[in-house]
This record gives sequence, C-alpha cells and structure tokens, in this order.
Amino acid sequence: MGRTFDTREIRLLQREKLILLEIGNDRIDSASAFVDYMHEAYGFSKSSVWYNLNRLKEKGMLDFATRESPGLPLELSQRGVCVLPGVGRDRRQLAEAYSMAMMVER
Repeated sequence: MGRTFDTREIRLLQREKLILLEIGNDRIDSASAFVDYMHEAYGFSKSSVWYNLNRLKEKGMLDFATRESPGLPLELSQRGVCVLPGVGRDRRQLAEAYSMAMMVER
C-alpha cells in the first residue's frame, strides 16, 4: 500500500505552487534546464527559482540532483504528488496572476 501524507499543514507560497504545477508528473532531465525554462516563461530570476526549488526540496516535495546525489532528474516526490491535486485547484488563479505580471513587465 502507498504511503499517505497529511497535506493540510503544508504551507506553500504562490511561486512554489506554480513550480509544482509546472513540474507536474514530468521527469525533467535537469533542474538547471527547468530553472532556465521558468526564467524564460515567467521572467523569474534564476536565483529565485533555485531558492524555491531548494525550499520545495527541504519540504519534501521535490527530488533533484545535488553534488551528493548526481544524475537524478527533477521530479515531484511522493509527498509532492500527494499535494499536486490540491495545488491544481489554484491553477487558474496562478496562471492569471503570473500572466498579468508578465504583460505588465513587457
């Protein structure tokens, strides 16, 4: 039987939710490639995306390669997969907020 997680007490920032939604059920070859994508798609600074990836990893939401564990793809952990449906309910709100922000910047 799969492991279950209590997701009620997990606090996520809007940007963290967006990152989880963008990763979804994908296995991304490298976290660096994803950072580049988020920079291009949303205009986030690369350091900001790295910061959020590391926070999500600390919260147990993501797995990706580090110096200690090279070669791992960027993907949601079991906990991240459990949280994803709840985050998905905010998809429209997040998309509107960040698309409006991009239009204002350009």
